Amino acid sequence: MPEEIIVSILEQLRSGEPQEAWAQFLQQYSALVFHIVRHFEPNNDRAADCFQFVCERLSEKSFRRLHQFKPHGPAKFSTWLRAVVRNLCLDWHRKEFGRPRVFKSISRLSALDQQVFRSVYDRGMPIEETFLQLSSGLPDLTKDQLEQSVKRIDKELTTKQRHDCCRSFGPPK
Repeated sequence: MPEEIIVSILEQLRSGEPQEAWAQFLQQYSALVFHIVRHFEPNNDRAADCFQFVCERLSEKSFRRLHQFKPHGPAKFSTWLRAVVRNLCLDWHRKEFGRPRVFKSISRLSALDQQVFRSVYDRGMPIEETFLQLSSGLPDLTKDQLEQSVKRIDKELTTKQRHDCCRSFGPPK
């Protein structure tokens, strides 16, 4: 879509009756917006909720977000819109689930233990794969050190924390 069309839509959105311009915007860009939403949320119902959230945020306060686009700036509108929608999807996800936080008991552990926690417990990565991933940045890391780290982490976690971390993929292997 030529940039002149989005400039025209943006000008119409500033008018006293922006409904037609909003409809035109949705006609032109809803597929792109939904594609980005689906990247964040594969479930159909949740994707529809997220899409609605994104559209509401794009249209709120007289389309304030859309008016922030600089037509003669460095980015094409579609590129700029992708970034805005991505950020709104993150906002929606935070609104739904909150911000992920590390348990206090884990935050007191070493940087290595925290990396192991994120890989093994948060992402459910097998210990062997975690070793391969971490050893690329820590060439002196041994499998024994990694196993000791897992034991330290496991000792720090409560039963509930362990359950919350491992519910989707089981205990570390």
